[in-house]
This record gives sequence, C-alpha cells and structure tokens, in this order.
Amino acid sequence: MTQTMNRQALWLPVAFGCGIALYFSLRLEPPVWLVPAVFVGLSVLVYIVRHKQFLVILTILGLFVSAGFGVVQWRAHDLAAPVLARKMPAVELTGTISNIDLRKNGVRLTLEQLLIPRLDPAETPAKIRITSRIDQPHIRPGDQVKVRAVLMPPPEAAMPGGFDFVRKAWFQQIGAVGYTISKAKVTGTAEESHWRRNVADIRQRVTQRILRAFPEDYTAGNLAAALMTGHRGGVPKEVVQALRDAGLAHLLAISGLHIGLLAGLIFFTSRAIMALIEPLALRHPIKKYAAFLALAGAFAYLLMTGATIPTQRAFLMTGLVLVAVMLDRRALSMGLVAWAAGAVLFLSPESLTGPGFQMSFAAVVALIAVYERSQARLAAWRQGQGFGRRILLYVLGVSLTTVVASLATSPVAIAHFGRLAAWGLAANLIAVPVMALWIMPWALAAFVLMPFGLEHLALVPMGVGIEVMVEVARTVAAWPGAVQVLPAMPSYALALMALGGLWLCLVRPAKANKTGLLAGIAVISMGLGLWYMATPPVVMIDGDGRLYGMVTADGRLRVNNRRDSFTLRTWLAGQGLAKADSLHTKSRKGSGSATRDQDLRCDSLGCLYQRQGRTVAVVNDLRALAEDCKTANAIVSSLPLRKNCLQPQIRIDRFDLWRRGAHALWISDDGQMTMQSVASERGQRLWTPERQRNPEKQEPGKPKYAARSNSNRLLAVK
Repeated sequence: MTQTMNRQALWLPVAFGCGIALYFSLRLEPPVWLVPAVFVGLSVLVYIVRHKQFLVILTILGLFVSAGFGVVQWRAHDLAAPVLARKMPAVELTGTISNIDLRKNGVRLTLEQLLIPRLDPAETPAKIRITSRIDQPHIRPGDQVKVRAVLMPPPEAAMPGGFDFVRKAWFQQIGAVGYTISKAKVTGTAEESHWRRNVADIRQRVTQRILRAFPEDYTAGNLAAALMTGHRGGVPKEVVQALRDAGLAHLLAISGLHIGLLAGLIFFTSRAIMALIEPLALRHPIKKYAAFLALAGAFAYLLMTGATIPTQRAFLMTGLVLVAVMLDRRALSMGLVAWAAGAVLFLSPESLTGPGFQMSFAAVVALIAVYERSQARLAAWRQGQGFGRRILLYVLGVSLTTVVASLATSPVAIAHFGRLAAWGLAANLIAVPVMALWIMPWALAAFVLMPFGLEHLALVPMGVGIEVMVEVARTVAAWPGAVQVLPAMPSYALALMALGGLWLCLVRPAKANKTGLLAGIAVISMGLGLWYMATPPVVMIDGDGRLYGMVTADGRLRVNNRRDSFTLRTWLAGQGLAKADSLHTKSRKGSGSATRDQDLRCDSLGCLYQRQGRTVAVVNDLRALAEDCKTANAIVSSLPLRKNCLQPQIRIDRFDLWRRGAHALWISDDGQMTMQSVASERGQRLWTPERQRNPEKQEPGKPKYAARSNSNRLLAVK
C-alpha cells in the first residue's frame, strides 16, 4: 500500500506542471481571485468525498493543478516591470552591470539600476540587455557604467506560435534590448555589494584565465570555459552546430552528467585521501565527510556555471543523494526526480516552457524508468568478473543510455528546433567516455590549481580531450543523413506525447500490464497524429514587412532575402526545411529580376501567389496596388492600404504588421484561408506589448519612447 501511494505521489509535480502549462495556454489574463476561489472549492470537495479514494486522489491532483496555476500567476505579477514601448534613438545611459556574457566578438551586458534620459524613473525598465562589439576586459559585474546605446522593445516572435522572447524577457524583468555605439565607461562601483554580482565577477575572472591558457586555440579555450563556467557565447557557431548534428549537444550544456561526474570525483578522491590518514579513517565517518565535500563542490559548480535549469535539476538530485549518504539513508530514484522537478517548478515555474527543462527531465525520467524495469537482469549480468564482460556491459550501458535518452528527448528537439540527430549513438560511444574519464577530471584539477596560478597544468591536457570530442562531432556530423530536418511539432502534440510518456514511466513496474502500456502508447500516438495533421503556413511575413516568403507547390520555401536571421531559421524549422530559395532570380537577358513558377510570380513590385484557386498578393510598391487589389483574394502590403482597396477578403498592411507582429496565412485544400498574427496567437496577457492591447484605437504616429509603469500595465490587463 505504501509503495502504491509513493507512486501516486509522483504525479503531484506533474499536476503542478499542468497548472503552469494551463496558465500559459490562456489567451486572456485570468483574474487574480480565480485561483483562491478554485482552491477553496477543491479543499471543500476533498472533505466531502473523503471516503472515496479515487475521487480524493483526483481532487488532490486538482489542488496541485490550481497551485501550479497560482504560483506562476503570482510570479508573473510579482515580476511586472516597465517595458519600452517604441525604439529609441541613441541615448547615453548609466546603469550597474549585473551580468556579462562573453561573445566571439565583444560582450553582452545586462544592466540594472538604470538612469535613461527621456524616461521617468517610474517608467524606466528594471533591466536592459545590450550587445557591444567592443572587447572590454576591464569591466566587471557590479561596475557602474555610462554608455551610449540604441534601445528597443524585446523582439516579437518570428511567427505565430513561435518562440516568444517577449514573455521570456518579462519573467527576466528585461524591459529593453539594444546595442552600444560607444565604449562603456566605468564611473564607479555599486553602492551595495550583492552575492550575485560577486559570483558573476568570479565567473568572468575564471573564464578569462581559462581563455588565456589557450592563446592559440580559440575553440578549445571557449569550450573549456563553457564546461567550467557556463560561458558558451564564444564557442564558434560551426562547432556548436557540429555538436548538435552529432547528438553531442548535451555535453556542452551543463547538466546531470557534469554535476554527477564532478561530485563523484570529489567524493571518491576526498574519501581516498582521508582513508590514507589512519586516525581520521578509524575515528571519524569519512564517508559522510566526503559526501559533504562533494555537496559543497557541486554547489560551487552550480554557481560557477550560472545555475541554469538543467544544472539546478542535476544539483537537486545529486544533493539529495549526498544528503541521504550523510543520513545513512537510501534515496529513491524516481521520487528524487519528482522532488527535483517540484522544487525547480516552484522556484522558477516559467522554466516549464523551455527546452532545457523539458529535455533534462525527459531524459532522466526515461532512463530511471528503463533501469528500474531492467534492474534484475542487469544485476545478473554483473555477476561475471571477467574483464571482457565488464567492457561489454559498459558499451551496452552507454548504448542503452544514449538510445533511451535520444528517444525521450527527440520530441522536444523536434518541437523546439525541428532537427533530429541520426548518428548520436555512435558519437556518444566515443565522446562520453572521453568526457567522463579525461575532460572532467582535468577540469576539477584546474579548479584546484587555479588559486595557485597553475591551472594551465590541467587545462592543457583538458584541451587535448576537447579536441578529440570536437573531431568526433565533426566526423559524425559529416556522415550521410546525420541530421533529419522535420517540421516543428505543435505544443499541444508535444504535451500529449509528454503525458503518454510520463504514464509509461511513472506506472509501478510490477503493475505495468498490457492495459497500462497500451494507454500510454495510445496517448503518444494521439500526439504523433496531431503532429502529422498539423499543416504549416504557406505565406509568412515578418513584423517589419521586410522579409516575406511563400511555400511553392514542390514544397520549397521562397523568400525575398536569404540572409541568415533568427526569423528565417524559425520559418525553416516550422516547414521542416534545411534551406530557403530566393524569390528573385536573374532573367535570361540580365535586365532585372523575376520569378516565374506555376504558382508564384514575382517582380520588383511584389509577388502573386496562387494556391487552391486563391490568389495572394504581396505588395512592396504603390504601383502594384491598383491591379492587385482588384484580383487578389488576400493582400499583404508593406505599405499603407487605402480605403479604395476593399475587395480582398484578407487585407494586411504596414499598420497591421506594426500592431500585431508577424503574420502567417494558411490555405486549406478546399480553398479556405486563415490568417493568424503573433498578437492573436498570444492574446491579452501581462507581457502583451502596449500597441497590441487595443490595436483598433491606436495609430502609429510620432514615436513614443516611454514605457508604462507596473501599475498601469497591470490595470490594463484587468
């Protein structure tokens, strides 16, 4: 009975997460009294149905759903801060550096305690994030700086339903982003020292010392910094892409592998050293001492690497195991994951929507479930003492771990990135042992030697292992079919697959009968079916009207500008394509540019796109308006549309793009047209930009730079 209740308790963090997901899925901001009312009602219901176990369990799950909903809603209101309404021209501002992200060319600064001309203090963002192409190694977190910069609101999603940086920035209290046009001048230090700034300063100093140890090897130095301090901005893009394509991206993101290896190295090394000291070994519990040192080292590593969501999860799980060692108790693996997930979601509920949280917990839950069910068989295989069997078991263990983790994280990777690594097993068989047996031990040695200025003695051999890992990634990524590009998965399909997978993993192994397995498989199949039935848009245009594209009958994406950008990469991921073609190709006579396809015609004035008997006109010149307004069923114009262009069923002009962000058009097989915008997909939420709250009453005129204050923003939603 106790074991059954323990397995049922594993669903409590799942219910908590469902409440968070429900909050983010709404199109209107709910009233603040809703959760307390529901919570009180469910509490009364628990008492009413207290004699019916099944109903009590359902009601308790409902309480946790409402608790998750309430926690994320409270956090969204608590973090409310002014957001810049319009792009500002260059302005000289002052602020305190709270974080520095090193980049390949320059740095990215996060500033707080801001003083910005033209903005009242009550309307000044709490934080801004600006990029500088000037390398400034002298600045430190906690410095007060003066810099000239161009500021703008946080960028909108690249397409309806795409990654919403506006929402992410809201939960980070970032009210503006931009870039510098001058060097940051240090004007003083922060009046009050803060531990976060101190940790950020230590991270930057350690990163710079690591980079100095690799003066001639830029790649190895930045990868070493990424593994030791979490600063990944300097890693070359081609190396990051090779790691992703080879299925080795998890080695770059600090997660359970790194925390576990570091804590394990500290535990066994310190215990071995203490065992050599006879009085200490005979009279003291050196195992507990070693566990405490490992816990302290893991916590220091957590802070040093920036405390990302995967690192938090890994530290919480590792910490609970080490605490159990100190208390002479044994931790339960699946309960450990549930505890870690609940703690992370309570402290940072917005992390549920990020790929880091989803991939991290998906891999760990799946691995624990598989090893729970195969524990007896694996124990029987370990009875042999031969060296050959141990090697075979190691290879099988790495292979099984890679396959299970890949299957568990593949839906998340497809949903967020639209890419799937096909040869990850082969790459991990080589790269994971190199990471575990060579790179991380030398990283720990570098940390130990750094106070004495001798870190280069460990960093140089560490760089050799990093070069091996990079070479493996490049080799595997170059194999035929190494990357499968697939259409991005809708969030509702991913949610169903996650629930089905959780059902398969959390059901008690002894009770995993055919009925239970079929139920989980059925839910996963429903998610796959919804993904298969989801159709991407055929016409897309960004919020500025500068980039637009159409999907031709042969499935190619044709765009007016193939320059690499986040928007274009998002469109390609949504379509499941690796590259885009140009809308404009040189004519045979070389007199101009034009495109003539069966369903697409483009010239310098715009494009005419035909599909399922419908005509869509994309206009970027006034000379094309008169004709296209008469013939098109839908018209998308980067110019204002006049009142005499009323014939098209769908009319989108520059004002609509400005108000509602990027647009996308779907045309069904029966010719039905559906237009969606970023604003319509997001709805009226706390983080909705001001211009999208009442778009029908707003006219873009003279730029207004002021951001709205917290109280005004909250009242606007209510």
